[in-house]
Amino acid sequence: VADALAMYHDTLAWREEFGVADVMKDFGGGFGGYDPSSKVGALRQAGTGIGPWTFTRSPVSPAARLGQRLAFFGKLAKPDGPADGAPVFVWRLGVCDFGGVKREDLIHELTRAFVSSLEDLLQAGRAASWRLKRLVRGRLIIDARGIGLGYLGHIPVTKQITSMGKAYFPETTATATIVHAPWAFAKLFAVIRPMLTPLMRRKVCILGGDFAAG
Repeated sequence: VADALAMYHDTLAWREEFGVADVMKDFGGGFGGYDPSSKVGALRQAGTGIGPWTFTRSPVSPAARLGQRLAFFGKLAKPDGPADGAPVFVWRLGVCDFGGVKREDLIHELTRAFVSSLEDLLQAGRAASWRLKRLVRGRLIIDARGIGLGYLGHIPVTKQITSMGKAYFPETTATATIVHAPWAFAKLFAVIRPMLTPLMRRKVCILGGDFAAG
């Protein structure tokens, strides 16, 4: 209990320091904001929002628009499934020029965009849980097309950008399904696997190009 409480307080401090509320306003609107003077806004600021979540992605500042252009992640607007009403998010790691992001010193811009996606995932899951009156966590689909052994050199950058998901957005997904996995992905996953917690490893399902049949 003490460890969980410490993690919660660390997360609150990080959300304030990183400026999650400002990030979301910079990347879109239509969600009612994080006004601490209202109950819903205060709970959202704490990462425990209630009520509907109607975030619409529409970057405002030049930095946000740049971060969005670099993004390898997104949310399905109106998924046909899953049956439990969970929001579905998609990562396409193969479309991101991680080498260029590092070379042009754009890690901060991409990280802010990534945090906006994580927060969208968190609040969408909270809203679905509130609406359905049961715990709902998101579904993550990782499209591995375009990822080969050369991606090994980009793992440090990827880890730097995505590490805060593990630290400050735990248990926001119920499953992580990797599709279009090439033969080299097994070797890549062997490198990535130690970065995951045991629970995260149990959520992962790796499928090839014929995943629809399976």
